[in-house]
Amino acid sequence: MKRDMNLIRTLLLVAETRPVSTSFLPVELSDYTRDEIRYHAQLLGEAGLVLQASSARGTVMGNLTWQGHEFLELVRNDEVWHQACHLLGDEVGVLPFRVLEDVVCALMRSRVLHA
Repeated sequence: MKRDMNLIRTLLLVAETRPVSTSFLPVELSDYTRDEIRYHAQLLGEAGLVLQASSARGTVMGNLTWQGHEFLELVRNDEVWHQACHLLGDEVGVLPFRVLEDVVCALMRSRVLHA
């Protein structure tokens, strides 16, 4: 399965809105299958962006980590996210994560300096 950075971003936004006491409930999104969500939640855990836990129902996503909050602040703004996706095109899901972070960081710096 290919990594979908739009789903990664969506899952981070979802994780941020959940109360701490319910953070390990499974995530359901109408545009994605359970397998896609489970796989990407696992990737988020492996990347250290969210806490994760395994249960009889599979991997479930927990709270954001410090790194998760940091990355989410970079990609939260829809305009910046869409601009990064436009610049990177089809490469957005296959580039190393660090490259995506660098591109979004550069876009954010540009916005701040020109505000």
